[in-house]
Parts: sequence; C-alpha cells; structure tokens
Amino acid sequence: MGYFKDIYNGISSTLIGMGLTAREMVQPNHIVTIQYPKESIPVPDTGRYRLHNNIDECIGCNQCANACPVSCIEITSFKRLDKDVETVKETQKKRLWVEQFDIDMSKCMFCGLCTWPCPTECITMTKVYDYSVFDFRDHIYKFSDMTPVQIAEKKAELEAYTAEQAALKATAAAKKAAEAAAAPKPETPAAPAAPAAEKPSEG
Repeated sequence: MGYFKDIYNGISSTLIGMGLTAREMVQPNHIVTIQYPKESIPVPDTGRYRLHNNIDECIGCNQCANACPVSCIEITSFKRLDKDVETVKETQKKRLWVEQFDIDMSKCMFCGLCTWPCPTECITMTKVYDYSVFDFRDHIYKFSDMTPVQIAEKKAELEAYTAEQAALKATAAAKKAAEAAAAPKPETPAAPAAPAAEKPSEG
C-alpha cells in the first residue's frame, strides 16, 4: 500500500512543480525578473549592510572599535586644545581630533555591535549592499576629513602648548622650592632642665 502511495505522491508533486513552471513561462519577464542593476529589491529598514560614519559628530571615543569582534575599525586621535573643543548632540564634547577613522568592510561581519555603544550615534549601517570591488584594499573606507597639513598643524600646536605648560610647572616648582629655602627656620626649643634630686631627710 505504501509503495503505490509513494508513486502517487511523486507524480502529483512533479505535476504541481511543472504547472508552476508553465504558469511562470507565459508571464512577461519584467514580472518575474528584477532588471538589476537598474532595478533592485527594496531593502528593509532593519537590514545590516555597509557601515558609515558621520565624522562631523564623531568624538573619537573608540567605543565602536572596542565593541567590534573582528577589529575592522581603526581609529587614531589626539587631544584638542581647549579653544578647539566643540559640542555635538547638545551634550557630547569633541575633545579629540580624529586623525584616522578607517573601516575595513572586507572584515565586517555585519553584526551591528559597533552602532550600539556610540554616544553620538554617528556610526550606522546603511542600505548600501552592493559594493563589489576587484581589490580588497578598496573595501577600506576612510572617514577622517583631516588633511596631512591640518594634522601637522594641530599636532605642532599641541606640542607647543604641552611644552609651555611643562615650563610653567617647572618654574612654579622652582619658585616654591626657593621660597621654602629662603624662609626662616623655626628655632628648636631648649630641653627643660632635669629636676634636682631631693636629699633624704635625717631621722
């Protein structure tokens, strides 16, 4: 009984598949075929594709790089002077110059873990899913907008400021030491004399 049932199921499933194929064959191509790249399938809002960083809002905190499990984000930064500190997202301070912010998408595993800890929400996963290249090095996206000249200028300003602050501290320390040396030393009080021993009384 099971033998004939298997034959019946095989024939019926074959006919169903052939019927579906025959139905699709008579339809115009544009209904069943996406004319890529002119056309594309809509990307869901929750999709995870190529990463992007809005460098104008990036504070160089390194939290995204620390959260990345494959180390595809590389950040290099250095301190800003007080006059260059900016405020983004109303409360976040940009206290660092972001010299380098590179993302190697050939390593990315599209987990999205880097987007969660970002305090300014500047790093996001976009809907761009087609970025094929012939050279893997072209998958390294550079987001820093600082030129080599700007980096050199800012680093020179920082070095000059650091040297100036070190000189001021050294001068203040030397002045304090000189004042301490010139101050009169308090006299050491003389030790009190020992009391005279009492003579024993005669009987």
